[in-house]
Amino acid sequence: MGAFLDSVPVSAIIKIRDLMHTVKDPFRLDQGDVSFDAPDTVKQAMAKAIADNRTHYLPTTGVPRLRELLTEKMRTANGIPIGSADEVVPSNGGTHGIWAIMHALFEPGDEVIVSDPEWPATMAIAIAAKAKPVAVPLYEKLGWRWDLDELERAITPRTKLIVVTNLHNPSNAFAAAETLQQIGALAQRAGARVLVERSGCAHVPEQLDARRRRIDVLATRTPRARRARGQLPSRNGEPLVDDQRIVRD
Repeated sequence: MGAFLDSVPVSAIIKIRDLMHTVKDPFRLDQGDVSFDAPDTVKQAMAKAIADNRTHYLPTTGVPRLRELLTEKMRTANGIPIGSADEVVPSNGGTHGIWAIMHALFEPGDEVIVSDPEWPATMAIAIAAKAKPVAVPLYEKLGWRWDLDELERAITPRTKLIVVTNLHNPSNAFAAAETLQQIGALAQRAGARVLVERSGCAHVPEQLDARRRRIDVLATRTPRARRARGQLPSRNGEPLVDDQRIVRD
């Protein structure tokens, strides 16, 4: 098993992050981290929890009250029809969640459809779970989205999962509800599941719908979209004038 895990490719993001530590005051675009410190309210709450001796093991599936609050939030703010808090499991970030899902779902030889380009960790986790990633390209002319006919042709009897990253990383493209429903219908007919990652859950559906047209226009104009063809960040891409406005927004 150790030799097999050594064969899993190391994400280029890790290499970039290691390089980051050699640079003074870098502005982080390498992964889902921020360039500012945690708010004082968060730090104070953590310190209070320690002072109150809330330092012992927790339920494996998460703090019950937190799961209840997340359930209510997703029902009311996101319109997700969750039956009960038993369907919600907090994770230590997206990588942990994807790792747990894939290792629970896959048997050796199962196939998982991912986009090309894709966040590199997704394919590495699938390989570590002994599944076979099947990359289906995104097209700039479609706003960095799948050709759904091509997606359907990529589905086989071994397809166990379709991974949808929305907003997409690295292109920033956004798939509207209609597209997600079509992908879901394809998966349902094939007896597969859909994993939606980075679903913009901080926004209510009305906000997402209002932003969709603007995202559709801007998604293909950012440096991320330009780098998407090669998947790896580049220092040679010329920034667009509009990029500064996008960052401010």
